[in-house]
Order: sequence, then structure tokens, then C-alpha cells
Amino acid sequence: MSFMETQTHWTVLLPVRKGNIWRVQIVWPNGTVHHFGEFTSKEDAVDWITAHSRLTMPPEETKGPPLVPSE
Repeated sequence: MSFMETQTHWTVLLPVRKGNIWRVQIVWPNGTVHHFGEFTSKEDAVDWITAHSRLTMPPEETKGPPLVPSE
């Protein structure tokens, strides 16, 4: 089974270089791969990843407080 066929339970964010720009490779739990952004440096791509680290957490860990208090 290849890496792309392997399903995980989390999202992976990686800085990747495409020519003269850096992008963030997003590998979703179902194996789908997207490339996001156009950054001038690897550091900028890593900063974006750091700021969006919640994307790598399972949904149950990212739930915020309820919008309406439960009764």
C-alpha cells in the first residue's frame, strides 16, 4: 500500500517548494492532497502551519464551547 493509499485519522501539513515559491501541502485523513498559499519563504509557510495547527487535530479535540448553554 502506498503513502497516498494509506488513510490516517489526522491531517498532515507540510511546507513544500514549488519552483520559486513555498506552499503548504495538506494531506487530509481520506488521503486527498491539496496545496495552499504562495509563500516567499519556507519560514512563512511554517508560520502559516503553526498558526493553523488546529487543522491537524481530530474534530472532537477542536470543538469549542456550545453556542447555546444546554438546559
